[in-house]
Amino acid sequence: MIYWNGKNEKGHYVTPGVYIYIFEFKGQKTSKTISKKTAVKE
Repeated sequence: MIYWNGKNEKGHYVTPGVYIYIFEFKGQKTSKTISKKTAVKE
């Protein structure tokens, strides 16, 4: 299970859309997409 708080690497909330994430573990890479459907108020 992957949990994403909807923030970027600077700690700011990102806009709704489709994002690609890439995991690398022991030399093997896996990429998937995740969608964020609603905006979050700070």
